[in-house]
Amino acid sequence: MKQEIKVVIGIIIGTIIIIIGGLWIASSTQKPTGLASGAKADSKILIRAGSPLISGSSTSLSVGDEASSSVVTLVEFADFECPACMVFAPTLRQAIAHYGSKVQLIFRTFPIHPNAPADSLAALAAGDQGKFWEMYDLLYKNQNEWTAYGANKTALFASYATSLGLDINKFNADLKSAANKATVDQDTADGNALGVDRTPSLFIDGTLVTGAISYETLTSLIDAELAKNK
Repeated sequence: MKQEIKVVIGIIIGTIIIIIGGLWIASSTQKPTGLASGAKADSKILIRAGSPLISGSSTSLSVGDEASSSVVTLVEFADFECPACMVFAPTLRQAIAHYGSKVQLIFRTFPIHPNAPADSLAALAAGDQGKFWEMYDLLYKNQNEWTAYGANKTALFASYATSLGLDINKFNADLKSAANKATVDQDTADGNALGVDRTPSLFIDGTLVTGAISYETLTSLIDAELAKNK
């Protein structure tokens, strides 16, 4: 009996050692997330040509368009299925409306939730017809509807596209386009390279802020950047 007890104790101790060792290895090899306080992101990774861009009342711009002469650049990595992103979206839109051409917002897809790749493609497909930001608003406004719709959401996304006056045949084709899939893959890779590990993640002139911050916090950060850039 004593021998059996010793064996059981030995097994327990060995298991504990394995668990502790595994945790140590995981913590020592885990990639760092986020940027150090005050550090600036690499602009070559942060901003890519062709990403959806909004400034003032212009909703059909993309990075590289000369129509933008903004002073402060916001780059959002977000997931349309993310509840916090849904809460934060109106705050961003309100700030863009408030600052007009002084601020521009660039969107980068960063799918984390199960449906996120599909909804990202829906937004990009709408963007191919100049309606990215309109689809952006619809996806967040109707998040509870399409996330509960079932596995095949193509018909529902198509109904949103129809409500925006899009060419539905082109929209359905663009949902499957290699170019839009490549954009999602590139955005995800860039987000990972920048240490993005949650959504929403917002870079304000290259400095990372995470979470659905309040309008007051957002505008104070933007005001600080505007003051620096005078």
